[in-house]
Amino acid sequence: VAQLKKEGIYENTLIIFTSDNGPTFNGGTDSPWFDSARPFKSELGHGKGYVYEGGIRVPMIASWPGKIAPGSTTDQPSVHYDVAATFSELVGFDMPDTDGISFLPTLLRNPKEQKQHEFMYWEYPEYGGQIAIRMGHWKLIRQ
Repeated sequence: VAQLKKEGIYENTLIIFTSDNGPTFNGGTDSPWFDSARPFKSELGHGKGYVYEGGIRVPMIASWPGKIAPGSTTDQPSVHYDVAATFSELVGFDMPDTDGISFLPTLLRNPKEQKQHEFMYWEYPEYGGQIAIRMGHWKLIRQ
């Protein structure tokens, strides 16, 4: 952030921090000790590579001075392929058809313009194969 400010581009920069699917269990990490998936379970079977909330529900923090209200929150569900759609809309790139839906209206506080997913789908071949489908507030899991 300091470098962005020094170069005079901070005010025109969208910064996003997120994760790629919950805490892992390889590489010597101790996810339960760190409580990495809070408020969801961090134990083996609930983190990265699994379709439970601790595996696919991850935080995202976005900052964009003058565009995103400081301290604002949203419960807008999104998936990582929505990031590509959002960035494409942001820079005016005509992206090929994908399942992604831009969440730029949510970032810019225009909830009435925000499109919604009819459903969201995850499929992981690991750990015997898993599938999850979320529709509204419901999620179906097959293992």
